[in-house]
Amino acid sequence: MKKILSLLFLLSSFLMVSQETKKDSLSSKLNPYASIGLSISNTNDFTLGSYPSLEIGLMGKNISAGLIIGRGSLKGLGEKNDDISNYFSELKTSVSIPISKKVGTYGLLGLGTYGNFKHAFIEYGAGFSYSFNKLSYFVQSSNWDGVWYVTPGITLNF
Repeated sequence: MKKILSLLFLLSSFLMVSQETKKDSLSSKLNPYASIGLSISNTNDFTLGSYPSLEIGLMGKNISAGLIIGRGSLKGLGEKNDDISNYFSELKTSVSIPISKKVGTYGLLGLGTYGNFKHAFIEYGAGFSYSFNKLSYFVQSSNWDGVWYVTPGITLNF
């Protein structure tokens, strides 16, 4: 697991450096961001098939790398018997392609684990975003731990 996480970090670092085309320092091109989203699957039970998440990370010209924390489903959220095995963390990287000044598309790849570290998962998919000032609204479709989800969300760029 450590080797896979290290490989993901190295890949995202390489991609960030390879995107550098000007002589400015890389740090002057990185901007922090925070996103919230609600991923919804095609199930009969909305609370069981949906999960909330919070992502924080750094965004370069057209690549981002972030850490996501969230809960595996809304079912049981806040109940007494809720435990760490219901929560997850994920390292995610994405590459974006601008369509216009405000609209873009992106591909994503992530690697994560649940809070008890007994189960690892991958996420892959694609999405669209619409930017307005420091906010971006997005919708993406991704396969997360073997299940397809649609995720609407909001990103605040700092």
